[in-house]
Amino acid sequence: NAAVDLRDANDAIVEPFIYNGTTYLPVRAAANLANMDVTWDGDTKSVRLWDKTHPDNTFLMDVCEPYESSLFEAYTSTNGKSFEMAGDKYTNGFTIGRGTALFNLKNKYSSMEFSVGHASLDSWEKTIKFIVDDKVLQEIILEENCMPQTYTIPLNYGTQLKVSSSSTGDVGVGNIIVK
Repeated sequence: NAAVDLRDANDAIVEPFIYNGTTYLPVRAAANLANMDVTWDGDTKSVRLWDKTHPDNTFLMDVCEPYESSLFEAYTSTNGKSFEMAGDKYTNGFTIGRGTALFNLKNKYSSMEFSVGHASLDSWEKTIKFIVDDKVLQEIILEENCMPQTYTIPLNYGTQLKVSSSSTGDVGVGNIIVK
């Protein structure tokens, strides 16, 4: 047991207090002691806490496999599998047909960067959506015969990522990095 000072974001000492028999701790100061990050979500009026153990440039598929999916196949460098888009090999991602994949993000990530393109021999127009906590953050329409493109989308420290494709034929999402 050791006494510690609770400090805010400006390193000023802050004090817990008791009101009507309940002890209140400053969230940011308590989280700092536990080596956790803190964000405020104004839309839901909630505080989000998460650990700082994930390094930058972490591949999504290494830290967060889908807990539910359909017409989905994972590709990682650790399982030695890859897929092709426009003749180039991609890994650390997935292909998805007319289906969905659900990922539990555990409020840990601010953004996601990835390449997306046609991953099947057919190359007609396809659509893929990235939805975080029931809010569509990015809808990508792959034009016929288009080259893979790189995107960065905000994850806003959300709880759930849903990837949905209503297209016949596979869409590839590769080199997925979460930050």
